[in-house]
Amino acid sequence: MNPCELFRRHVGVFVDGELDPASQLELEQHTSSCANCREHLAFEHAYRVHLRDALTTPPAPASLHARIRLELDREPEQRKRSYVPVARRLSVPLASAAAVALVVGVVGQRSEPASERAGLADLEDIVALHSIRLPADVAVQPKEPQPPMQTVSSFFRGKVSFPVRPAEFDSRDVRLVGARLSNVRARRAAALYYETLAGQRLTVVVTDADVEDEAVQPLRFGDRSLFYRDVRGYPVPVRREAGLTYAFTGDVDRDTLVRLAAQARVTY
Repeated sequence: MNPCELFRRHVGVFVDGELDPASQLELEQHTSSCANCREHLAFEHAYRVHLRDALTTPPAPASLHARIRLELDREPEQRKRSYVPVARRLSVPLASAAAVALVVGVVGQRSEPASERAGLADLEDIVALHSIRLPADVAVQPKEPQPPMQTVSSFFRGKVSFPVRPAEFDSRDVRLVGARLSNVRARRAAALYYETLAGQRLTVVVTDADVEDEAVQPLRFGDRSLFYRDVRGYPVPVRREAGLTYAFTGDVDRDTLVRLAAQARVTY
């Protein structure tokens, strides 16, 4: 199957961001060089926007509201009836008890679904976004009427479920040059592209996934807390700002990248 046939077969899940990262990046690379598939992709986007705008959600009937309120009022009483004494709970078979303990332990540690926690696999996706060198969806120039940061923030509005505020660097040697809508695993993410005066590239990926990986090392740089890990030969320092994850990677050396990640300003 040639690349165009493959793209047309999977264009729906591609637009929805439901492909695995490797397949998503492969099809993105194809569309960047194939005018016919870009046209097909534009049609798919336009169709979905038109369909979403045309559909309206009918109001729920008053009887449904009444039933929901009634069920909510009954819930505490039902919980009392379903209570199992400790002695009876301890009498369940060992395998069942272990399963219950595992579930309780996981829930007690964190209530977020596993897909919202970023680990090594997510950091590998972030490195792939940098190393594959996909073109920017929006490019910014220093002489544009509005600041580059505002241009990029406006581009992502409505495309991801969180506000994107690009990192700003004190060093004038680093400037924002573009951005791309991307994926980290099954979650939408913002890939921000920077360049140094020496021509070195930096990529900052913004996602609403948290970083939880035993091999990620905590770092202190002045009064700033970061996490750090080497991934496929790239240094990846990570910061949390306003509940979002900012992962930095690039072609500069480790010490420079950690310093830039620690000193970057993110204003919310």
